[in-house]
Amino acid sequence: LDFTPPCRVLTEPVRCPQAFFMDLLHHMFSVVTDSVHLAGLNLHSVILAHMFSLVNQDALGCQLDMQGGLNNQEFVRQFVGNLLHEAFPHLHAEQITTIVEGFFSLDQNLVEFKSHLRDFLVQCKEVAGESLDDLYLAERQQQLQQAQEEKMAGFAQIPGMLNPQQMDAMRGAMGEGEADEMM
Repeated sequence: LDFTPPCRVLTEPVRCPQAFFMDLLHHMFSVVTDSVHLAGLNLHSVILAHMFSLVNQDALGCQLDMQGGLNNQEFVRQFVGNLLHEAFPHLHAEQITTIVEGFFSLDQNLVEFKSHLRDFLVQCKEVAGESLDDLYLAERQQQLQQAQEEKMAGFAQIPGMLNPQQMDAMRGAMGEGEADEMM
């Protein structure tokens, strides 16, 4: 994901990343923390990790703080901290600092970043008494698909357990060589 190319065609390339980046960061956190929004944690994690990575690597090419008092890392730390404090007043300052530092520290490890983001969301949803099921939806769907594939592979080992359409579907999904080895 590259946030700068659309800005290069403008006559004022410095202003575009500032407004675009901060608005996008704000909206990403709004969507991720919205209790009505159920899906997309994987993609949101990737986008947020990339955004924090851009700030960490000072790759934006402009100063995000319009007053010029803070470097980009400190400005985004402060911005995200304030955003989280306003949205989740039940969190203590130390918790918010730990959450924000985690976003910056884990920006290069998507698995850990997603886990950190999920832990934060779990913490917020537990206090609000909301269901946590939607936070694990993608992993659960993947587990169910894998279980179904394993079940079908087991059936393929027993002659006559699968009808010809199911066998054709397995061949198409796995590739001819793999499916033939199982059968």
